[in-house]
Amino acid sequence: MRRFSIAGLSVLASISSVITSLNAAPQAPSSKQRITLKPINIVDYEASMELQRRGSHDLSVLEPKGHTDLVYGSPHATGKFLIANMTLYAPDGLPIVLLERFEDLNISVKCQDDKGTLSLTFDSTDAFDYAKNQWGYVNEADDGKFLFIANKDGCGPDDQRQPYIISNITNDTTTLTTTLAAKAVSLSDVAGSYELDFGHATPKQQPRQLQSRGMWENTENAGQEAFNATKGDLNGSPSASFPLSARQPNQRINIFTDPQAGLTIDCTNCFIAGSLEVTGHFMIQDFKPQELSLTVSPNSVLAALELEAVISASEEPTSLSYAKTLYQGPIPDAGIVIHGFLDLGATLLYSVGGKCTFSGSATVDFGVNASLPDTAQIVADFENNGTTSANGFDTSQLTPMFRISNESATMSLSAFSQPEIKFGIDLTNIGHVDIDVTFQLPELTTTLSADHGTCPLPTCLE
Repeated sequence: MRRFSIAGLSVLASISSVITSLNAAPQAPSSKQRITLKPINIVDYEASMELQRRGSHDLSVLEPKGHTDLVYGSPHATGKFLIANMTLYAPDGLPIVLLERFEDLNISVKCQDDKGTLSLTFDSTDAFDYAKNQWGYVNEADDGKFLFIANKDGCGPDDQRQPYIISNITNDTTTLTTTLAAKAVSLSDVAGSYELDFGHATPKQQPRQLQSRGMWENTENAGQEAFNATKGDLNGSPSASFPLSARQPNQRINIFTDPQAGLTIDCTNCFIAGSLEVTGHFMIQDFKPQELSLTVSPNSVLAALELEAVISASEEPTSLSYAKTLYQGPIPDAGIVIHGFLDLGATLLYSVGGKCTFSGSATVDFGVNASLPDTAQIVADFENNGTTSANGFDTSQLTPMFRISNESATMSLSAFSQPEIKFGIDLTNIGHVDIDVTFQLPELTTTLSADHGTCPLPTCLE
């Protein structure tokens, strides 16, 4: 008698129902090899995406606004850019002026954080007068202020945007210089309301410059080379690729040994290879999360579960269960940092296990290779009480293997492999949240009674 079956793949995802305390220890450690997304000039970015032409001298960019768009990015191994798009809303009613919006006006900028001043020297009277009129309310009203955000060498820490609260303005009509009384503040202190999405983007054209301060300062022309290698548009690959790898093919490792029961089980070929495509969406209002979701899809994910069971037992059936963790640790390069906003890391726990009832003597090789469809998707949604959804996994491709040799036995064997990915998200000045995604790959079950000899596939399945 021979029976052989493979249960379907199951997917579980959970997200913590509340943001944990700011003082609580992180529940999931971030990757040690996180990717830091650095400020990218918004005008250069929009030009590269053909969203806006460069060289515009529209003076309205000097007007304080109720919100502003910010872009952060980093080159990726695929030749694309890992991109985060953000809309930052005015904090406490402070309208926002974004320096990079009007750099094409050929304005000389000098930040003196130690003196609390920021000087702008214009090259045209029109621009100088427009700024003076738009910003004049600061001196006219007792509470007149605005938030000035600079992404400029000498203004704040390297590779970070520096916000300033402007409380007084002095204009020199002779030199066309505007001097601002500027108090440097932490971006995380004024970024209480924002929307953030991250994924990939590919520029449509070669930009004049699309790199953050110091992004490639140690690699000559790396920024331009990254863009020379790309084609396509913004929607070509809207997700971030996180590598997913645990163990190497054809490596033997013992899973379970019980000499008294007469059972030894080894993994002869247990591994996971591929990557996860991840997109994220966050909406924060008054330092409280309103929307928070991750969407995860497999990309060329292959999982192998091939075991060898050596049985040498009495005629009385013996039942045992077994489990072993094959890998536990951070996923290299599966982390994103945006200073002042976000720190996202990922860890992987890869386990195998199963049950066995047996008697007799035999060597059994059995297992299954599973290929996950790239069209499958898991969505973990914080807004809807931590609800999750999974779809598209029912088309997974499964390839079983089975062989019994040496002597005879009666047995029932089952085995499964289970990778669990834990995303730990720290939102600066807001809190920490964990999202767990668990794939229980197809469970293999076989029941048989075998006489002397060898029984390979497909005979064992007849």
